[in-house]
Amino acid sequence: MAYIDINNDEERIRQMQNYLRRLSRWTGDLALYVREDGVYGANTKSAVQRFQQTQGILPTGEADRATWEALCAAHDKQKEYYEDSRSIRPFQGGPGDQIEMGERSNLVCILKIMLNEIKLFYDCYAYLPLNHKYDQATAGAVMEFQRVVGLEPTGIVDKRTWNRLAEEYDLAVKEGGAQ
Repeated sequence: MAYIDINNDEERIRQMQNYLRRLSRWTGDLALYVREDGVYGANTKSAVQRFQQTQGILPTGEADRATWEALCAAHDKQKEYYEDSRSIRPFQGGPGDQIEMGERSNLVCILKIMLNEIKLFYDCYAYLPLNHKYDQATAGAVMEFQRVVGLEPTGIVDKRTWNRLAEEYDLAVKEGGAQ
């Protein structure tokens, strides 16, 4: 992001304050925390000084070009680490979107990976060999999953089933299942 006279630009000041606040949360450095108000007051100046100290920049409290560039770089680096992963949204079109018996696609393979991971916690269906074919075993595992989570056991993966599957997969990963 290009440097603009941040000391005279409320929008840039808010952006800087947002970056400092996020860095405070991500790094645990409370001295970086500042309220987003668009005013370059004493609290913002103090947070900028603290940031400059952590970066080896002369701690003047002024948001010069070097400070702004370092802040943007530090924010982007931490954001990449702390930001949530992007989700897969296979159902974009509308009511007819689904995965069902006979389909062959990469999405079926992803579905099987997710079901296999969740199996470690539910153990109510057999391991599914990884391939791109939605077969009877896959439909059976989907129906069993649907039954366990309280959905109608159709064996068809619609948006509602996918979302529950994604929820359960995320929980399984947090519990230490997926690697």
